[in-house]
Amino acid sequence: MINEVYIDNNISSEVSYSYIEVYNKTNNAIDLSNYKVIVNGEEYVIVNGIINPKSTYLIAFANMGSVNNQSTYFPIPDSAYNVNINSENLTIVLKDSNNALIDKLGINNVNDCETESFKTNDFSLSITRKHDIDTNNNLRDFVSIKRSPINNNNEGIVTN
Repeated sequence: MINEVYIDNNISSEVSYSYIEVYNKTNNAIDLSNYKVIVNGEEYVIVNGIINPKSTYLIAFANMGSVNNQSTYFPIPDSAYNVNINSENLTIVLKDSNNALIDKLGINNVNDCETESFKTNDFSLSITRKHDIDTNNNLRDFVSIKRSPINNNNEGIVTN
């Protein structure tokens, strides 16, 4: 399921990247090979990757140089795409390798969401799922909190 989303609307930012964190709430590892993350209709395929049980998988969207240079701030992502996501209105879809819908998150003014989209105007915070709850209502299932990305190696933010 989609666990946390952060949109870096400051493209020239030198401290972060946009990311989507996926959470495996099962007791079994999941092979993410050929899973798809679709952001506002643009599809990004996870070529390969295993997400451990009760763990997260971090997908970064940014200039690849900035991702590599910022590993001292944010954890090194498990997958990365050389594209910036910086829209205030987003639909994010997660599909498995058979194209079945796993999860969907609508942010702000979008119709393609689970019941109601999550509303925010503070993009300094991440959009995070409440306690692994999935009621299929984005407005009820997510909150805005301080960014806390964690990769599949259980590495989080490092501060100097």
